[in-house]
Amino acid sequence: MKKSLVCAVMSVALMLLFTMPGTAETADKAAPAPGKPEIIYITDFEIDVGDVSQQTGILQRPKRVREDPASKAARLVELLSISLVSDLQNKSIPAKRLYRGQSLPDRGWLVTGEFLEVDEGNSLRRAAVGFGAGATDMLVQVAVIDLSKGSKDPFVTFGTDSRSGRGPGAVVFPNPYVAAAKFVLSKRASESDIRKTARQIANVLAKYIEEGGA
Repeated sequence: MKKSLVCAVMSVALMLLFTMPGTAETADKAAPAPGKPEIIYITDFEIDVGDVSQQTGILQRPKRVREDPASKAARLVELLSISLVSDLQNKSIPAKRLYRGQSLPDRGWLVTGEFLEVDEGNSLRRAAVGFGAGATDMLVQVAVIDLSKGSKDPFVTFGTDSRSGRGPGAVVFPNPYVAAAKFVLSKRASESDIRKTARQIANVLAKYIEEGGA
C-alpha cells in the first residue's frame, strides 16, 4: 500500500514538473549560442573593381604614383585582413589569416565578408573601387562561419542594415542571425580609416564571443 502511494505521488510530481507554464516555450525560443572558438581564421573580403573617372580613390597617398583600381582594391583588402588578425590577437583571441585557395580547417570560426554599396534602386550590391563606379561610401559586411559544422553558411552576420534587396554581385546569405552593427568606409579612406574599421570589427567579434552569442 505504501509503495503504491509513493509511486502515485512521484507520478503527480513529474506531471506537474513537465507541465509548468513557460518551460517548453522557453526551451523552444532559446537560440543555441556557439561556443568560444579555438581559433578564428580571416579570409580576404570581396570587392569589385570599377572604372576610374576621376584621379581620386581609396587609400590615396600624397606625392605617390597613382595606383590602378585593382591594386588599390588588393591593398585595401589585405590591410583589413592583416589589421583584423592583429587586433583579435591583441584581445587574446587566437587568429590567423587564411589565404584563398587554402583548404578550410575543420575547427574554429571563419570570418569573411564583402564591401557593399547602395545602388540607385536602394538595393545592396558589391562595391566597386574607382570613383564614379557608384556610391562614395561602402558598407562592410562580416560573415562568421562555424567550421566544425561542416557548412559554408554563416551563423551570424555583422554590418548589414535593414535593406533586404540585393543587387548583382552581392552575396545573399541564407537567413543567418543579423547582429546590430554597421561599418561604413569611404572609398577615399586612408590606411588609418581601414585600421579603425578593423578595430571596430574585432571589438564586435570579441563582444559577441564574451556574451556567448547574446
